[in-house]
Amino acid sequence: GEELHRMFTEYARMRYRILPYIYSAAIEGHETACPMVRPMALEYPNDSACAAPAKQYLLGPSLLVTAYADQVYLPAGRWTDAFTGDEYVGPCTIEDFRPSAGRGGGLFIRGGAVIPNWSDRRFITEKDERTIALDIWPDGNSDYVFREDDGVSLDCNVRLACRTKIEVRSNADAIRVHIGAREGE
Repeated sequence: GEELHRMFTEYARMRYRILPYIYSAAIEGHETACPMVRPMALEYPNDSACAAPAKQYLLGPSLLVTAYADQVYLPAGRWTDAFTGDEYVGPCTIEDFRPSAGRGGGLFIRGGAVIPNWSDRRFITEKDERTIALDIWPDGNSDYVFREDDGVSLDCNVRLACRTKIEVRSNADAIRVHIGAREGE
C-alpha cells in the first residue's frame, strides 16, 4: 500500500545518503576482519547485557539498529534516537519500545559518531559523489577514519584504501573538528 511504499522510499533514500558511511565500514571490514554488521557483544565484550539482544546490532561503529524489538538495550555512552531526537545515556534499557510511526524499527546514533553522507538522491548515480557532508554527534573526544577507494576496481585487494582521519574534540565551551589530510590514492 501507499504507506509501506512511502516507508520503503524513505529507507532507500536514507541508505543512499549514508552510503559513504556504509562503504567505509565495508572497507574497514575488508582490512580488519571486523564485520560491517556487528553483534553487540563484539563491540562491547565486557558488557554481559550485550550478549542477549538478538534483535539489534551495530551497523559500522556508530549506528545501532533494532528490528522487531519491544525492548532496546543501549550500552554505555550517549545515544540519540535518529527519528525522534530523544537522547539516552547508557547503559540503559528502553522498555516497551515502539518505533516512530512509519518506521520499521529503531535507529540510534552513538555519541561521538561521525557519519559521512551524500545529498539526498533517488539512486546512486543521480548526483555527483565528490561532495561528502559529515553529520557529527559530539560527545567528548572521538576519532573516525573515513575510508574510500575508487569504487570501481578491485585495487583494494592489492593496496589499502584511501583514509582520512577525522578528530572531534568537544566540551561545554566548544566543539573542534579536525579533518586530516587524505592519505592514499
